[in-house]
Amino acid sequence: MESLLQQIKEHKAAIAAFAANNADEVEQFRIKWLGTKGLVKAIMGEMRNVPNEQKRNLVRF
Repeated sequence: MESLLQQIKEHKAAIAAFAANNADEVEQFRIKWLGTKGLVKAIMGEMRNVPNEQKRNLVRF
């Protein structure tokens, strides 16, 4: 679970640091994070391996 927390921290930092210069960059960012094979889907897939009592801590993160 600690590696999942670390991944979430890193992803949050990357999202906060993102600045687009044009619409193409915004679209690539959207696909990277929200696409069918995106990072959000991968993180949510890992959530199934976290015990239920620990999921609450991740949601507040």
